[in-house]
Amino acid sequence: MEFIDVALQKVIEMLTIDEYLKQAYDYIVAMGPLPKVLGLLGGSVVIFMGLWQLIKTLSKFIIVVAIIAALFFLFDSKILDGIIG
Repeated sequence: MEFIDVALQKVIEMLTIDEYLKQAYDYIVAMGPLPKVLGLLGGSVVIFMGLWQLIKTLSKFIIVVAIIAALFFLFDSKILDGIIG
């Protein structure tokens, strides 16, 4: 367990994500209003399109799972024995 803690601490020290976040924040704060608005609109469009794709994919997956579950219950309850034989 001690090895994992040491390795994890070394990885965290190597990443130094706090400095990157601070640099990104300073960069955004130093921008003018037009790039901020355009970045916000662009980011919103990207997030919206990603969520839309996720909803479409999940809805298809849910439909497929529902059909498989319905077929399983039909076969399990022996309702289709007269049709299938």
